[in-house]
Amino acid sequence: MMMMTKIRTRHSLHCTTLSLIVGLSVIMSLKFLIVSAIIAFLISSDNFVKMANSDIESTHRAWVMDSYGQIKDLKLKSISIPVIRDGNEVLVKVSAASVNPIDNLMISKTVFLFFCIKYEILFQYNYCHTSKNTFQILKIPDHLTFTEAASILYTAMTAWSALYPSGKFHNLKYPDTKVLILGASGGVGTQAVQIVKSEGATVVGTCSADAVPLVRSLGADYVFNYRDENYARDVANVGKYDVILDCANYGVDKLPDLWKYAIYIGLDPPVANYTDWYGTIPGLILSVGSYVRTNLSSWMKGHSVQWGFFSPNPQGLTYINKLVEQRKIKPIVQKTFEFIELPKAMEALAGGHLRGKIVVEYP
Repeated sequence: MMMMTKIRTRHSLHCTTLSLIVGLSVIMSLKFLIVSAIIAFLISSDNFVKMANSDIESTHRAWVMDSYGQIKDLKLKSISIPVIRDGNEVLVKVSAASVNPIDNLMISKTVFLFFCIKYEILFQYNYCHTSKNTFQILKIPDHLTFTEAASILYTAMTAWSALYPSGKFHNLKYPDTKVLILGASGGVGTQAVQIVKSEGATVVGTCSADAVPLVRSLGADYVFNYRDENYARDVANVGKYDVILDCANYGVDKLPDLWKYAIYIGLDPPVANYTDWYGTIPGLILSVGSYVRTNLSSWMKGHSVQWGFFSPNPQGLTYINKLVEQRKIKPIVQKTFEFIELPKAMEALAGGHLRGKIVVEYP
């Protein structure tokens, strides 16, 4: 009888333990299913978008123009913040932004038509959004401030686009390569000097007398004051240039005959003016004709003419980011303005003779 009791007791304990294990398993399974459902809910595109937009204010301040005009026509308005519509979009809060020549061109309509699709043109704003499938988003290097980072991107990418896709700089042999940079002290010029020097090429820069120390500090091997009476001859004496990068909009037709070079790269393509003056289609046709005529004349003299412009190329962004992280490119900021002072920043930009970049800082 005692033996039967012990067996039953052991059997009862075994069943109880088994029941507990099964119960815990069921509870864990339910928890797993609940957590999985919550995760699925959160990462679904619609719910993610709702959550992303829920903590963001609905409006922000922006400098806008209702029609083409002048800098004085800029207006500070409150507009709706862009809304994230799917999981592939990113909303960026702007902390600092540089002002660039294209901004002034947009004010007066002297810009390629496709840049101005909307009637109300936005110039500076607190938020912007983009699709992460279209543009590459990179983390700001730890040693840079927002202001410093804002001063580099547009100008460095313009210099890269001109030198590499347009000028085929990657096909040249360093350190035998010589590059002449006209306007080496400006926003694009200062970045171009550093990019070319990082590859070990010989850099020759031109600028006004007061900017000579700055350009030398960036690594230029020769720096010439363009107001010097012996300027043209001194530049020619360095030898034949593989590339002339014109960051001063000097113009290929105005280059001294003494200068020998293989490729001239301008940053002021005629397409902007032609499309503005004659419309999109006629302007494009005239631009192609101008390009062909210019190169036919240049080819007979032993060189070619190319045009460079800003392009958000992922390969270029990665290249520039690497140079910044290696501290082979440093930011050059001439002056900063507060967001409320944007018109003053635009006036300073229009005045020219810049030493690096002008940056607008946001509150």
